[in-house]
Formats: sequence, C-alpha cells, structure tokens
Amino acid sequence: MREPGTDVTTFTILRDPLKLCASRFQYHVDHRRKKHLVFEDWIQQNWLRNAQTQRIAGTQSVDDAIRVIGEREMFVGLTERFDESMVLLKALRAPDLNIAYSSVNVAKRGSIAASLLEGSRTRQALVDANQADLALYEHVSNELYPTFEREYGVSLDEAVLEYRNASGSTFNRRNLTLSRVKRHGLYRPVLSLYRGRHTRRAIEKLLDRPQAVGDR
Repeated sequence: MREPGTDVTTFTILRDPLKLCASRFQYHVDHRRKKHLVFEDWIQQNWLRNAQTQRIAGTQSVDDAIRVIGEREMFVGLTERFDESMVLLKALRAPDLNIAYSSVNVAKRGSIAASLLEGSRTRQALVDANQADLALYEHVSNELYPTFEREYGVSLDEAVLEYRNASGSTFNRRNLTLSRVKRHGLYRPVLSLYRGRHTRRAIEKLLDRPQAVGDR
C-alpha cells in the first residue's frame, strides 16, 4: 500500500489511555457477558497493555509510535475532542471523507469503569499497563494536535459548531450497515486468508515466478 505512486492517508483517534482501558474492561463484562472476569488477571494480557501504541507502531515503544506517525504524516485526533478532530481531519487530510456519525455501543452505565479509575490500586494497575500510551497521548495532546489547530486557523470553533448542528441530520445508517457487511463478509475473511502461512507463501511464489510469454 505504500509503494511509490500509491495515495494513502493514515489517521487514528487516541483516547485517554486510562479511560480507554477501564472502558474496555467494562465492555467485556457487559457486552461480552464475561461476568467472571477478574480485573487483576485481565489487565496482564499483553494485547491490552499500551494498546494504542501497539496499534500504531507494532511495538510497545512510544518512540516507535512517534516515528511512525511522523514518517506516515499521520493525522492523530483525540476522542475527548472528537468533533473538532473530525473537522480537522476533513479539512487537513481527507476533504472527500464523509464525517457524519452516530454514536453506537455507548455504555448504559459506567460504574465499573469509574470504580477502576477511582480505586487507588486499580488505577495504579491501569497506569502501569499504559506507560507508553500515556507518553504518546501527552505527546499528541501537547505537541502534535496543536499544530493541526494552527494549520486550520482561527475559524475552527465556528466550523465545529456548524458540524455539530448538521452531523445528526446527515448521517446515513444504510452506509453503516453496508460498511459492516463489507468488513465482516469480505475484508476480514480475505485478510485472514492472506495472513495464513500457507496462503501467503503461495501468493509470494506466484508474485515471484518468472513471466511466461503468454503473461506478457
């Protein structure tokens, strides 16, 4: 996807790492119906620790994540400033992107996540599991995100207000349904097939084979 001549725009939205991790635990308890989960055991899983840094860099190194963001000229928004992030994304990176949205999977209650954030022992466990994510979030909030605001200019607040007033009326739920069908019916199966060891080897051999006269 990053070969010369390929136009790829990369963006992501970061969330406060402690709130994200606590919210994930609540989601697993409420929506995955895993009432038996023990937080102290759950938080030790490697995929949960510094999850946002891992998604960006493939490692748990904040330096790697910052490097990848720079190399890919990645737009990084903030969940806590979501509407503003969407306006900035469209204006600075993706002018053709439809940024109308509707909230889904909103927790009916936040008591579990709140208790994790308020308890000294559980909060410290969240901090210990998200050291790189906390550093990355601070870097984006204090250094990178302000550059996007300056690039947009002084009319940002006005644009965000206009966006908020229009977003609910322009969101098309049919597009969301089609996107989920494509995601679960096409993209994920194809990606799983590609990631399979034997399939990947077969594709690599096919791409590396010498061309026959009839292929030219």
